[in-house]
Amino acid sequence: MTPGPLLLIALMGMIGGIGLAPRFARAWLLLTIVGAGAGLSAALTLLWGAADWEWHSAFSLGGEIVHLWLDGVSALFLALLCVVGGM
Repeated sequence: MTPGPLLLIALMGMIGGIGLAPRFARAWLLLTIVGAGAGLSAALTLLWGAADWEWHSAFSLGGEIVHLWLDGVSALFLALLCVVGGM
């Protein structure tokens, strides 16, 4: 699987966890672990030899097009962040 869909799953898991945290503690925990696991999977996929991941938006934010790029160095820090966040 490419890093793009995994990063989308991670984003949705974290946002869903934030939304459910005040009322549903177990759902928050589940969504946080799913989000951290998906982010870690995306980082490890890239660290194990996949090509760099890029995304360009079709809209502008503050007059500039949004450009996201995941390379080896950012994947390393994403993996560390997901491990700490999942713990």
